Amino acid sequence: MKLGYVPLFLKYVGDPSRPEDRARLEAKSPLFRAEDAQRPILIIHGARDERVKLRESEQMVEALRRAGKDVRFVVFPDEGHRRDYGNWRNALQHYREVELFLGDCLGGRVGPPPAN
Repeated sequence: MKLGYVPLFLKYVGDPSRPEDRARLEAKSPLFRAEDAQRPILIIHGARDERVKLRESEQMVEALRRAGKDVRFVVFPDEGHRRDYGNWRNALQHYREVELFLGDCLGGRVGPPPAN
């Protein structure tokens, strides 16, 4: 987090060093509520993301698995924090992962794997 945003974050989101803020933040955090998940979850992460570190997704996946939840975790080693992909192959793989995930969850048909 950039230093200029820290005061705003602490003011509007909460200061984790204050016990009352920390308790409120943890009560709302998906990381501390993994057992509440009721459906399968797909997490896709770009390993080069500078805004959301890979470790955060890994922690969430670990928490979900500890809680016995169905989670699919996909990491793109050469992608960052973007809505569009820098590599078209990653975009294709992303859509394929979503297709497979939805096929598993909804029981629908899934197309054949793309030709290389």
